[in-house]
Amino acid sequence: MRYFFGLMCLAAVGPGALRADPPALDGSWRVLLAHRSDADALDDPVLRDSVVTIKGDRLEWKSADGKVSHFAATIVIREAKEKGALNELDLQPVGGKADKPLPGIYDLYLPDYLKISFHETTRPKGYSGGRQSTFFLLERIKPGSPRPTRTTGKDAELLLGTWTMLTSLDDASDKIRPGPYSGHVCVITKTRIEWKATSKSPTPSVGADYTIDPTKSPRAIDFRNTKGGNPAPPEDGYLPAIYEFIDDDTLKVCYPESGFKAGTPPQDRLRPTRFYSDGDRNLWVMKRQPTVASKEPVKP
Repeated sequence: MRYFFGLMCLAAVGPGALRADPPALDGSWRVLLAHRSDADALDDPVLRDSVVTIKGDRLEWKSADGKVSHFAATIVIREAKEKGALNELDLQPVGGKADKPLPGIYDLYLPDYLKISFHETTRPKGYSGGRQSTFFLLERIKPGSPRPTRTTGKDAELLLGTWTMLTSLDDASDKIRPGPYSGHVCVITKTRIEWKATSKSPTPSVGADYTIDPTKSPRAIDFRNTKGGNPAPPEDGYLPAIYEFIDDDTLKVCYPESGFKAGTPPQDRLRPTRFYSDGDRNLWVMKRQPTVASKEPVKP
């Protein structure tokens, strides 16, 4: 953990640093994902429900109660000037061992979600939490908004709906394209789970029948008759997966796309034991889309 924080201390600003629309990034942010070297730092109970605050050129990652500062830093950002280019983030560790800035990228979208990714030596071309890379997924905390709820005992009901795909990590790299809104959704009915490029896409990128067992830890979700993905699932389509509600409207799903030999019977395929992505496991983080009945504006 000490090594992890040493690499992740974020940034000192030099003279003449540029800020791209500071008010857009300023505020408090829930840490939904802090993925590095094929693992999520939030597996550490100390970091659960942690918060990142950004004010001007100051960034600080604190515990949920605000009493413990995991690190404090200043950041330099440069907004992309060309269409299709990535916003740049330069990070100089404060109190760490790095003697030069860590090059990174960032993306603000929906507009209450923020992605930050950086590498130890070279600027990322996409968002990744793989080897020598770090990927933050942050959700804005709105002043005056109620604390997100976590309901127990209603998983089958809570799963239902259309979910905005915030990130889809494959080989620890995000497959959701950068931008204000990608359009990717996950549609979950009582028997089906489907990741689609848009809610109107006739064919899902990955689709499966499913059953759940919320009594297991982590909670189990079995993909059956799975189609789609690369590599393709076994011919019988069975993939043993796990899921977790960060809150009632924020969902994680982790499933194996490989990692077992051809011909391995379903009962011998290992289920993930934690939420992460590597060469064999994919990780989805999703946000529930409001329904029309809620009278809230439906996000595009």
